[in-house]
Order: sequence, then C-alpha cells, then structure tokens
Amino acid sequence: HYSISCDCWSTYDVCFKAICFFIHVYQEGHYRSLLLDVKPLQDSKSDSIKTAYQEVLKEYSLNPAVIPVVCDNASSNVAAFENKLTCFAHAFNTACTHLISMTADDKSSIYGIELKEREYIFSIFSVAETVCQLFRGAMLNELGIWYEQYKEKMPDLNNITLKKPGKPCATRWIERIHHFEYLREYGVLIFRFLCCSNCKPINMPLLYDCLVQLPEILFLLNVVNNSLETLAYEKKATAHLVLPILEE
Repeated sequence: HYSISCDCWSTYDVCFKAICFFIHVYQEGHYRSLLLDVKPLQDSKSDSIKTAYQEVLKEYSLNPAVIPVVCDNASSNVAAFENKLTCFAHAFNTACTHLISMTADDKSSIYGIELKEREYIFSIFSVAETVCQLFRGAMLNELGIWYEQYKEKMPDLNNITLKKPGKPCATRWIERIHHFEYLREYGVLIFRFLCCSNCKPINMPLLYDCLVQLPEILFLLNVVNNSLETLAYEKKATAHLVLPILEE
C-alpha cells in the first residue's frame, strides 16, 4: 500500500515558495512516511507544480499511473494531477470554513444548516476570537491589575496565572479550538472583569452564551481533532496537513 502526497509551503518574510513531496508506504505491519524532495517554485500555477512532480517521478523512477497523489483541492492541483485523491483533512477544513463564513448575498442552506443558524455559529466563533485578540494586547495588563486587586473576593478564582492567548494558524480551521480552550481557562475571569469595567468592547450576552455552551463546543471540536489525529501518521495532526490515502 502506498501513495504520494504533496503540499505547498511559503513564507512572505523571504519570498520563498516550495512544494514538498512525500511517499507513504504500509509494509509488513509498519507505516513509513518519507520526504522525497522539496522543490522551489516561482509561482503556484499548475504547470510549475506538474513540472516539479515529473522531476520527482523521474528521479525515483516512479510510475504516476499506479501511484495516486493526495493533495488539497486547489485549482492548480486539480489541473496538475490526473491520478489525484483529495485530502480529507483539507476538504474538512474547507467545509468548516465555509460553514462559519458569512457573505451578504448568502441566503441559502449549507450542509442542511440555515442562514440564521450559521449566523449564530459564526457569532460564537467570532466572540471567542475577539476575546483572544483583545487580551493579546494591553488589556491583558489591565486584567492582571484588576485581578490582583479583587482576587481575595473571588475564592473560586484565587489561583490563576495569567498568560497571553496563542495565535492559531489562519489556514487551520481546527486550531480555532485554542480560542475556546483559552476561554475555558480564563473566560469566567474575563467576563467578570468586563462586567466591572467601563469599556465593554464585546457583545456581553453573546460572550455569556459562549461560556455557557463551552463544554459542548469543546467536546465537538475535540472529537473532530482526535479523529484527524487518528487518521494522521504525525504525533500531532492538524487540518492543514495532507493526510495520506494508501492504495493497494
């Protein structure tokens, strides 16, 4: 059982773009994943990707007719590869991104979820993201000062060490789970702080709803994340990685 996977990576800091090719093999009860090559790219056009792929095939004497390529559904990949399989994690990432994205003219149902329901899902994700954005800055210091002043009056929250929220990768939908994990740890304290402060830059009823439903939200997101990790060979998988599909 074997397949090839590929994924493009880039960094704007040094204007570098490359495509990575891996071969995945399951043999005698063991799974192997090996990096074949990293090919620099001038652009992300299908012709550039196809040329890089053909160079790798020639280097390792691989037959493209019998080895499928697992990749995402980018239009350049669709045009570049004939024997292609879609990465489940990327497809899932795209589906979930569409689910919580809102456009002015989008009145239709998506995956059986109506516009009003999608608006509410979008608002819950947005308020969690807004909280994390706010407390990555100066407001975290204000929270710390306020907490030191009033923590004796909050015995349920008297042993908290404040830290800055992490910033998830924008292309990995499942990493939005970190917003909700931050709220699980600091959400009650933040809600009390905002209630007591003159500045309320967040929809407080919506934040309250988010905190009330937090156990169910994290449960569902963790089920998804654990499923992706089970499918992946990496010790810590994300929805950005290409999950290999093995064919006999």
